[in-house]
Amino acid sequence: MLKKNITTRILVIIIAILIVTLIYVKYPLPHEKIDGLISNLFKVSSILIALFMAYIFSKIFKVRSEREERKKEIDKIAYKITEFRRFLYYLMRCRGFWGDYSDIEKLKRFYPDFTYNQIKSHNHNDDRITKYWLDEERFSKTRADIYLASEELVGKEKNIDWVLNENTKPSYSQEQLEYFYYPTSVYWYYFSHRWHKFTKGLFDFQELARDYHIGDMKTHLSNIDERFSNSDIDKDLLAEVGTEIHEKQWEKIYDLTRINNGKLPKSVRSLISIVILIGVFGVLLPLIGAFGDFEFIVDSVISFVSVTALVGCLIWILLDISSIIKSEIKI
Repeated sequence: MLKKNITTRILVIIIAILIVTLIYVKYPLPHEKIDGLISNLFKVSSILIALFMAYIFSKIFKVRSEREERKKEIDKIAYKITEFRRFLYYLMRCRGFWGDYSDIEKLKRFYPDFTYNQIKSHNHNDDRITKYWLDEERFSKTRADIYLASEELVGKEKNIDWVLNENTKPSYSQEQLEYFYYPTSVYWYYFSHRWHKFTKGLFDFQELARDYHIGDMKTHLSNIDERFSNSDIDKDLLAEVGTEIHEKQWEKIYDLTRINNGKLPKSVRSLISIVILIGVFGVLLPLIGAFGDFEFIVDSVISFVSVTALVGCLIWILLDISSIIKSEIKI
């Protein structure tokens, strides 16, 4: 449908240009009228540019205002995701929680460069990953999965100021959020959906309850949602928090970030292109013709090019008015 509309517009513009060309050939203007035409083209083009720029800037200010409102919501959700990552930072360092922590040590010794997204990718060409899934039996791959997912979210950087300093408020790019998608699904998957098949008996929640940083972990969870306050950290809570982050908060922040990173509305981008064309062919070219001491044939060519370009731009705008109006009244 879009290609059809564009093709129709181009055909109409071509027909209009052919008509203008026939008029110029059949009814050539004398030199004095050419000068007047160039002057009038400059005036008309300047007025059109002023009108279009006023509309463009009003739309830009509106888009900016909408993005600022979305940014407020993005910052709220980013804070919750950061609190989840802070919780995972302490969870990863609670050796007792992981049951047989030697599994983690073996994972890091045998596969120090593996990441969660890497081993879960279906597009890898790494024979080590294939061998890992088919032959590795020296440690629990369930523990490895959960640890690598947590590591993917927390990060491997040594600077942990963002964990310890509550005033640090990380922001997340669209690429980072895409990177977080699969790791955030792990906690629901292993602590609820596949608990009995893969996870039961592997983790020690009693050791977690005795951890020195259990108070910090509970605080970070309560900052995500009040319903996580004053709750013992068990498999059900981990599954619920994971679901909250993965299915609710991640989807919200990703959609809002994608919209905020989007382009200007199509009507505005189209009008900006039109303004540039009018500026070049309706203002700059007539100025050159007005101040330059050219022969009659050169002035005729300048006026012809300016007229055809201006006619083409006006026709494009007229054919685009309906879509502009629809975008303006759309709620």
